[in-house]
Amino acid sequence: MFFFQSDIFVFYSLIAVIIAQRLFELNLSARNENTLKNKYNARIVSPSENRKLKLFHSLWFIALIVEGAVFGRLINTSLLLISYGTILISQTLRFLSIKELGEYWTVKIMKIPYQVQINTGIFKIIKHPAYLAVVLEFIFIPLVFQCYFTLILFSLVNLWIIKSRIDLENKVLKNTLTLKKIN
Repeated sequence: MFFFQSDIFVFYSLIAVIIAQRLFELNLSARNENTLKNKYNARIVSPSENRKLKLFHSLWFIALIVEGAVFGRLINTSLLLISYGTILISQTLRFLSIKELGEYWTVKIMKIPYQVQINTGIFKIIKHPAYLAVVLEFIFIPLVFQCYFTLILFSLVNLWIIKSRIDLENKVLKNTLTLKKIN
């Protein structure tokens, strides 16, 4: 149980910010999907995989909120600062990824007649910065509030999901006739 009223405020504020961010991203993704479909005749590679991903992320938020409400309390100060710093880094990775990919960024894996591979900005340093951001979030957001069940269970499943998404993306890239590199 939360020990202090300020813990509750911090918990729900952080969750609200992350949910608002996800909703913004889903809206941006939908706009980019329409652009890719209309401009490049793109298609969604695995619609069922996308539904599972939405369900998984929704369950993560529910588990986090329930576990936080029942057992949550802020971790000690030094680990709290490290966690907040890591969450900030994850958000930076996420936004840099979205910015760099521009109209090609979607939460869904899309196939277009020529596949674009971005090798600029953050992608020069990290091959999958948005996936790294999600891994960090799934570890450090639950850690802030000592939601260890959510941290362990969802982080492990998340790693499996991300690996399968990367494999699918690589398969789509490999099976595309031409590859346009943007440097």
